[in-house]
Amino acid sequence: MDDELELLNQRQKGIAILESIMRGLMECSPFGYRSILYSMGFRAGQRLHNLTPQANATLTGHLREAASMMKSMGIGQIELERLDLEKGCIELSLTSNLECKVGSRLQGYGGASFTIGLIEGWLSEALKTPVHATETSCIAKGSDKCRFTIQIIYKAPIHTGSPGFPEDQPNP
Repeated sequence: MDDELELLNQRQKGIAILESIMRGLMECSPFGYRSILYSMGFRAGQRLHNLTPQANATLTGHLREAASMMKSMGIGQIELERLDLEKGCIELSLTSNLECKVGSRLQGYGGASFTIGLIEGWLSEALKTPVHATETSCIAKGSDKCRFTIQIIYKAPIHTGSPGFPEDQPNP
């Protein structure tokens, strides 16, 4: 019980620290804080991706690994909503997005900049090509989930298995 209480206290402290950082960025750079958060997220996404196993990795494998890591870090629960490789499009949702839950308490907070950067950094490393993520709904703006559409900028051939839910096959 004491360990659970300690973890809860650590999470609350982490949230308070995150809120202080976000508030400080908004005060120091009211027109640039989103770019700073995005850049921090992008670099973190690249680094986190490079910490994960890469042998025989597939796109769906990368997404599962990202989901697992984001959940374990307390960022939120990510789910693959749609994958259309013909159009180079991925749609993800993120339940309990920590950034936006904290941001919803800050007046004027503009959305999931860090999370967008994290997704773009992770996937651009995984796919070895740039991607562009757009947030289509946000917890900080009253939605039940944050939703993102990711466009693969240069679509390299990706083996995914059968149509529908991709099977685990190596990425060339």
